[in-house]
Amino acid sequence: MLCWSRPSHAAIERFLAEQSQLELSYEGVGHTGLNHTSAGSIPSGYRAHRYRTLLGSGDATYEAARRAIGDWKMFEVGWVELVPARPAEAKGGATVGLLFRLAGTWWLSACRVIDLIDETTPRRRFGFAYGTLPGHVARGEERFLVEQDQDGTVWYDLFSFSRPRHPLARLGSPVTRAMQKRFGHASLEAMRRAVATAGASQATGR
Repeated sequence: MLCWSRPSHAAIERFLAEQSQLELSYEGVGHTGLNHTSAGSIPSGYRAHRYRTLLGSGDATYEAARRAIGDWKMFEVGWVELVPARPAEAKGGATVGLLFRLAGTWWLSACRVIDLIDETTPRRRFGFAYGTLPGHVARGEERFLVEQDQDGTVWYDLFSFSRPRHPLARLGSPVTRAMQKRFGHASLEAMRRAVATAGASQATGR
């Protein structure tokens, strides 16, 4: 939803309540699942994006990364705002809003959590995926995952596929792609920062 000024709290609540009643807005629902992580698995007409970073190693690092995903720390990038500010624990069917400002306008979008991941074998994995609702500026799906290899190495992995939905987003597709890339890299940094902060707090006994 395009807004010419920052939407009020009441307007955001109405928007999310309306969006929560609607169906997902894209093809290939579930294709960010762990069996669909290659560009060849996404629907025709969509672009795949994947970002991955090393977070460290060991069980303490994995648990810190798991908590960071649960607290939506990967969105602490400075220019994307979650609405509500601290969503409830991600669970199937939950609706969450995203708000950001661009060129003097405000863009409010909505997504639905569609997949939860919590595995212990063959490697430890934790995360979730959400898909776009009709009020989103784009169509597609995004997955946020932390995983621990058998040697203890811990990774954060962000995988998505999308295409513009709003007419202005389609006209400005190079800008849209640049913002997606910007978010991907910023999300990696947010997770590295969250895990490092957790480790520093643990080391000082806080």
